[in-house]
Amino acid sequence: ANMADDMERIDSAYSNGRLSLLDVMEERNKSAGKKALVHRMFILSRMADGFDNKPEFNEYFEKLFRTLQLYYQTETVTGLLLIYPLHQVHIIEASHDILMAILADLDEQEKKREMFSHTKVLCISYNIPNRLFGQWAGRIMNMAAPRVEGDYETSESVETLVSEVTNLCLKLGNYLAKLPKLALAKAMDTLQEKVPEFIPPQDLVGYLLQQELIMVPGVFIQKYNTPLDIVLDSELVWPIPERLIPKA
Repeated sequence: ANMADDMERIDSAYSNGRLSLLDVMEERNKSAGKKALVHRMFILSRMADGFDNKPEFNEYFEKLFRTLQLYYQTETVTGLLLIYPLHQVHIIEASHDILMAILADLDEQEKKREMFSHTKVLCISYNIPNRLFGQWAGRIMNMAAPRVEGDYETSESVETLVSEVTNLCLKLGNYLAKLPKLALAKAMDTLQEKVPEFIPPQDLVGYLLQQELIMVPGVFIQKYNTPLDIVLDSELVWPIPERLIPKA
């Protein structure tokens, strides 16, 4: 029945002469009860010097998410926050409006330097087919702080290391997604014992936070909102080249 409804909507879109891939995706989301396309964002952050109230990180995000969901009236926010001694790994699944609002708030937090000293946006996966997380949760990792922050020896490129961290996060999410709901809370408390190979190493997280190639939230928002103006080589040539084939 759902497929028949989808086809009926698509046929209607064709008849109105307005069909696009976005139209089809939005219609499918409506039939699945979704209010908007859902995307997945991966973020790293560094705790501000002198701040040691780790539970407050999760409280900050839960309060922010409640405020944003009331304002935008859109998809709920799901994901996972891993809290290290000095760093945080964020995996956030939400609509585009909420993700941009989260980045804007993190940019403000970074300027205040009360909770976060700096934040990096690793990547955003757009229009994910399925969520990996059923709700938002935060967990404090039981590990010692690194002796030398960012001391990570590697011959790999920054792009490769970003891919490594995001892949570990996805593996962790897939592991949790396959668990029964009743076993989820216990599994979340024993991640380091059960699946330590899926936890991004804190020395690697610290290293990536120091890389200039990875954008901070403010720069990411600016780049996203800046129109992409491509100058063709033909526009830089004078006199203007003549067309070999005249316009029809």
